[in-house]
Amino acid sequence: MQQAELPNIAVLLDHLGLGRLRREAIVLKSGTFPVWKVQTSEGSFHVKAFGDGDWDWRSASLAGSSEVERAALAAGVETAEPVVLNARVENCRVTVHRWIEGRPLDHADDVHEWLGRTLATLHTLPPPLSSPADSLASYHGLHPADDWAAWADEAASKRLGWAPAAKRTLADITVANELVVEGITGEPVVGSHRDLLPQNILVDGSGRFLLIDWDLAGPAIPWLETVMAVMDIGRFAGGRAGSKSEFPDAAAAAGILRGYLQAGGREGRVDRAALASRFGMVLGRISFAMWVSLGHRISTDAERRTAGEYLDTALPRLRRRLDANPEVCDLLTRALANARGAEA
Repeated sequence: MQQAELPNIAVLLDHLGLGRLRREAIVLKSGTFPVWKVQTSEGSFHVKAFGDGDWDWRSASLAGSSEVERAALAAGVETAEPVVLNARVENCRVTVHRWIEGRPLDHADDVHEWLGRTLATLHTLPPPLSSPADSLASYHGLHPADDWAAWADEAASKRLGWAPAAKRTLADITVANELVVEGITGEPVVGSHRDLLPQNILVDGSGRFLLIDWDLAGPAIPWLETVMAVMDIGRFAGGRAGSKSEFPDAAAAAGILRGYLQAGGREGRVDRAALASRFGMVLGRISFAMWVSLGHRISTDAERRTAGEYLDTALPRLRRRLDANPEVCDLLTRALANARGAEA
């Protein structure tokens, strides 16, 4: 099994001309995509490296995300200052941002209208020219049914713990795949962040919200991404102690949509197809976890174990998410009505 081999942080900094370390680098995340906080003679930085050997189109994907990030910065989206984006250093790609002292988003933070306005700005950006041709389909986890079945069979042959759940979930994956195709077909495409999770919103010392971590940025469908943000940030607002509630908080959902509409975002339909990016992201995460667990991607032993543990819960959860669609659509309809009422 191949293991990720990445250069030493001092080698990265020297290659990029970011000075010498003033103190030992702090490892924020280890593994195939390590992240450091560094203090050098040139300042404080957030450094992230991506292994370059296991995905032929990774360079193009990161080039597309860099293109979106630069366009978002020019459009006034509040984010960390990029210093280096998608630079090749030996066998990896490296991205560096100025370090910002801040804290993670809290459940009680009044972030929702800001997020809606930010989404409306993002959705004025053109789709990136550098992203791979299959970037939208890949992001939405769209793969032939035969591929899903083959991965489940391979897992069974390797006696991986998630293999029985994968076999049972193949029919649900087909349903989710059909929902995603229905939602994204014929829709306008922009360039956007595509990973609007609570951990990607930073609160700086002045209380300002910053949208960070643009590694998944690329082609997106505006209304579908908005609905997905309502689900992810709305569920975070309704949770406590790091957990998410099952459904979005009603006030948070209405706040995101209100900010979006007031800033010029255009609403779309509210039906199962509106959840296409939500389910597409789920399918994308499941398929990637399968590849890691099966050894189709360069990874560490710990990453393969984590992927298997994720699949143990994510596969059966897909059916529960599909069953919840009517209730989710009702909630979104009410939140949209509240947002429109406040706008009027």
